Amino acid sequence: MVTRWRCLARLARARRPGGRHWPRAIRQNYNVQFVTAATLVAMLAKAHSDSSLDKQLTILSRPKLLILDELGYLPLEANAAHLFF
Repeated sequence: MVTRWRCLARLARARRPGGRHWPRAIRQNYNVQFVTAATLVAMLAKAHSDSSLDKQLTILSRPKLLILDELGYLPLEANAAHLFF
């Protein structure tokens, strides 16, 4: 669990993956992973079709901070939304 929510809120406002707040989280020894929502949905859909969804979810749960970018830019199909949420 991230102990500094102030830092997390600043990360959420970063405008690009190389923004000034993401490196700060790394310097604070947070294991950080950045992924776009479209890439995440594609990864989950592929893992679901390969019957490796549990393994993929385990991998995605390892970072202490997972940054999702471009959430809400593209509509999600019903199956993709189910996998995402």
